[in-house]
Amino acid sequence: MIGVTLLTPRNLAALLSLTLLAAGCQCAPKPGPFDAGEKDGGPTTKPDAGPMNDGGPDIDPDGGLFYPSFTAAEPCPPGSDTLEVQDTDGGIIDGGELPDGGFVVWGLCAALRNFDGTATLNGQGATGINLRFESGDYKAEAEPATDAFGKFHLKVLKGRYDLLKYHPAGVFSTHQGHEEFGNIDLNKDQSRDLAVRSHVLRGGAIFANLPFLPQQSPPDLAIEAPGFPPTQLVSTTSVGGGYEVNLLEGVFGIYLNVEPKALGGTQLVRYPMTTSLNFSADSVFDINIDAHEVEGEVKIDGAPIPDRQPGEDFTLEYTPTGGSSPVAITHHEGGLSNIHSLIPSGKYTVNLNMESKPDRSLPSRIYGKQVSPQLDLTNQNQQLNVDMKTFKIEGGILIDGQPPKYSVSDYFTLYMLALPDALYPSNLLYFEVPLDSGTFELKAFPANYYALLALDNSLADDLAAGWFLINKYFQVQSDTKLPIVVETAVLDGKITIDGKPPPGGKPVGQFTFQSRTVTQSSFFYRTVTPAEDGSFRVRVPKGSYEVNFYIDNHTFPEYASGRYRMVSRLDLDHPQTLNFDYKSVLVTGPIRVGGRLVENNTGGPEVGLNLRRMQDGTDWDWNQEGGSTHYRMRIPDGDYMMWFKLNRDAYPDTAWGNAPMGVRLPVHLPMPAASK
Repeated sequence: MIGVTLLTPRNLAALLSLTLLAAGCQCAPKPGPFDAGEKDGGPTTKPDAGPMNDGGPDIDPDGGLFYPSFTAAEPCPPGSDTLEVQDTDGGIIDGGELPDGGFVVWGLCAALRNFDGTATLNGQGATGINLRFESGDYKAEAEPATDAFGKFHLKVLKGRYDLLKYHPAGVFSTHQGHEEFGNIDLNKDQSRDLAVRSHVLRGGAIFANLPFLPQQSPPDLAIEAPGFPPTQLVSTTSVGGGYEVNLLEGVFGIYLNVEPKALGGTQLVRYPMTTSLNFSADSVFDINIDAHEVEGEVKIDGAPIPDRQPGEDFTLEYTPTGGSSPVAITHHEGGLSNIHSLIPSGKYTVNLNMESKPDRSLPSRIYGKQVSPQLDLTNQNQQLNVDMKTFKIEGGILIDGQPPKYSVSDYFTLYMLALPDALYPSNLLYFEVPLDSGTFELKAFPANYYALLALDNSLADDLAAGWFLINKYFQVQSDTKLPIVVETAVLDGKITIDGKPPPGGKPVGQFTFQSRTVTQSSFFYRTVTPAEDGSFRVRVPKGSYEVNFYIDNHTFPEYASGRYRMVSRLDLDHPQTLNFDYKSVLVTGPIRVGGRLVENNTGGPEVGLNLRRMQDGTDWDWNQEGGSTHYRMRIPDGDYMMWFKLNRDAYPDTAWGNAPMGVRLPVHLPMPAASK
């Protein structure tokens, strides 16, 4: 970071105040009072808009600013603050000639530190290594090349990182999981030797006294090993009822993920084998899972679950009693009511899930429908006979008194969340009903539902997308009716970007509408593609909303994108017109990484910023391609914390990621002087 200079037609000498990230930080010595000419002997710049420096190449570019010693920011090199802004006619202009009344000059310079070391696996030089540097809300990652001895050289954004993680490629072909090596202070160059060891884990793979049936793609057996080191993952194809993998040494649990085809239709999901395995040498660990049969019928209203698609139509999930996640899932085709499965020994709650195609009456998706509160498979086989009763729901949809647009290819989506009570556990139903009529006749299980309708412009022109609350407590205890009436209000107007109409036919950004009404907790959004004069039109269900805008940074690549509040409360119980000018401030200045120019190496953005606006806590994102000595970023007025961002392959032998800059970016233009 360098000092910040504000250039406006009224006052080219105004300087913005600078604020450190945190009080009491460890900072480099401050070179005396605020004096932009102190280092080079030039004229003094005063906070009260005294004489300005002449802008020549010998100016101290940081304006006397001092920097936290533990963040990525560093002073820009002398001479780098010479700013040339190209006018539209090809000439060179200064800040006072900009049509928007001025801009902020801010040097954006990030420091790199060297990280050298040796990476080994089992005492040999490692290849294909992956390094990660993590600390709270910032991180970096790299895959440096190594020589025959495992030596590597790398540059990383300056900062303190809580964790250094290392993973070599040679553990096992499918192995994932890093060894942790504690914190690393990259405010200075560092060197580390990273050494890990791996061993063979092998054993039998038996389920219900039968060997696993080998599967190639994906492999039938995956092992998850949480502990120390943190979670490792490895998958393999079993052979002849046995398996063999390699894992990093440590102390960890063993959990299995097994494909359903390997076990006759039963899938294992994080099935626990042991919570603690001390793994310090080649070891034998047999997988031998006892199982019992579950037979019976699963029906809806006395009939098999319909066969609506190739392959499986529904699954049964077996969650251990007292647990929160299933460890076994069985897969079943529709059209047949009979089920027959092998399930590991234990006591389970059994839930039904279904993901199928849109249907005129039954849900296309069912999640968490309980079919048995407890099934005891500890020592015996069990019967599971289920006939799920439904009730009829008749209704229709009217939007401003009109049925939705008819379409043979679209459908409307109704979301019904069953509220848990003493009689009915929670479950979730998705209805996806063809849009060839304004009426519907659905079937739902008895429960009390939180009911929502998905809106978008397939139902009506210019309609914002989102979830419309129909009923917070819709009771289905018998055949019933559900009329859906949506009354909308039109929001229209013109949008300009810094006083200019946006390019016609391109998306300018997205409006979001967050309900401010206690009884209506809905959220809607609409991507706006205005006409050439900037005019737009959006229909939103009637209500009171906070209206926000996210600019499209593909259409406007100079602009940082984030949530910008247009109106804190807009009453849309009747048509409203809102002419909106999205105002931003140009922030520009030299940009360097490790004292070097940012090259255009990737064909896309090489660098960027993650920003957080202090006034409202909103997050913003900005990117820029390399190849320029200076950057240009437009962002609304405010104070911003910054994290510098390097994208992958932006610099050779350099980690990609982000790191805090440690100083606050004040983006403010002065108020015009009051006329006398």
